[in-house]
Amino acid sequence: MSKRIDHLGVRVCDLNLKLEKTPLHSRVLALYGELTARDLHFRPPCYFADEWFVPEGDPVIGVPFYLATKQLVRLERKEIGEVEGDTKSYFMKLLRHEAGHAISYAFKLHRRAIYRSVFGSSVKRFSDNYRFNPQSKNFVVNLKDHYAQSHPDEDFAETFAVWLAQPEHVWRKRYAGWNALGKLTTVAAMMNGITRTRPLVRTGEKMCRVSTLTYTLKTFYARRRRQTSHPIEIRDR
Repeated sequence: MSKRIDHLGVRVCDLNLKLEKTPLHSRVLALYGELTARDLHFRPPCYFADEWFVPEGDPVIGVPFYLATKQLVRLERKEIGEVEGDTKSYFMKLLRHEAGHAISYAFKLHRRAIYRSVFGSSVKRFSDNYRFNPQSKNFVVNLKDHYAQSHPDEDFAETFAVWLAQPEHVWRKRYAGWNALGKLTTVAAMMNGITRTRPLVRTGEKMCRVSTLTYTLKTFYARRRRQTSHPIEIRDR
């Protein structure tokens, strides 16, 4: 980073951040290693963006720039109160989740009948203000707030993340008796079907790249606070 963050007036693009020049790059390489171990040869390109996300239809992964340095992590915690991906374990859970989206787009899995049958339709409207049931056994548990329950695509990505992170005997034991086990076996079968194959879509537009973000950190955090929402927990009756 060329500028020290002495105030929130610094423009995001002027931070001069490159993912491959930070310690986080080793975690991206770890993800690639996990994919290789499963005979998945696609490597989703990763880059610094304004948040965790995969652009719709594009198999590239945006990693939030606020994780680039300890100073930025402290600023994120001060301004927002929490930091998504501040530990290696948390970071890898998020990265595997986003990799699920990227691989779905790369091989157009979300358009397959089996995907729609097991997870639901990708065209369903998404909202951060979803309702979740912590007692449900229809979904795997990876990210907080039972994120798999928010949307069919998130259900797939969460299931993929668990499948990628754990050996088969582990997830079979962990989810024995759960309806979510069927989703895990579906993901395993889908991944087995694309091993050592070329993706239909190899790359895409890297939206919200830090080099293009001309607003200041002050503006960035003002927007973040306005956009903050919270899922609603529900329970079986």
